Amino acid sequence: EGQDRVMVLIPLKDCARCMGPLMERIKALTYDKRMVSLCFFESDSDDNTTYESVAKHESYLNTTFAKYQYFRQDFGYPMPHNRHELSVQDRRRIILARSRNWAADVCLGSEEWVLWMDSDMVRVPPDVIQTTLKPKRRVVAPNVVLGRVGGRSYDLNTWHEIRSPGQEQGRVLYEGYPKHMFAEDIGDRVSLSDMRKTKNYGKHDVEKVEGVG
Repeated sequence: EGQDRVMVLIPLKDCARCMGPLMERIKALTYDKRMVSLCFFESDSDDNTTYESVAKHESYLNTTFAKYQYFRQDFGYPMPHNRHELSVQDRRRIILARSRNWAADVCLGSEEWVLWMDSDMVRVPPDVIQTTLKPKRRVVAPNVVLGRVGGRSYDLNTWHEIRSPGQEQGRVLYEGYPKHMFAEDIGDRVSLSDMRKTKNYGKHDVEKVEGVG
């Protein structure tokens, strides 16, 4: 373990308040930091202090990790009043895809794997890189939960199909919204927390999923 080169990509938007706890989680990572690159990418922030909050740690980041980068690219998308409203999802998801594709194109070099880490996660296991590399799958989606350990899955766009799908072709479905979850013409889908209720999973157990949030 510890020989694969890993890029940790961290999207930022008005995240100055999150930076202290985020740096503690980064410092706690137990994977060989000489094999880890860090890329922060900021877009459409209003607080004007996000970069300054990262810059305080640049000496540590430059001397500890294989590579440290910070980029900003705005997409002209202000934060909606409620980013979880179904009505804003089309535009919001388009911008999310554009920004992440841009970041991957700009940041990635010789790294073999990418770990996407949100800045506002409350708890990240220090061995998250080892754990997600262990299954040796091209894409691994950890079960990020709300509240305490064992809580409900936060991202319901990671799901497993338990019945033949319906007429989804050509449609965009957002999991977690009653309009889509209970439509009669789509297949039955369960989230990672639903799956956990039916089986006592070990730390490194994996399950096939048909959607990744």
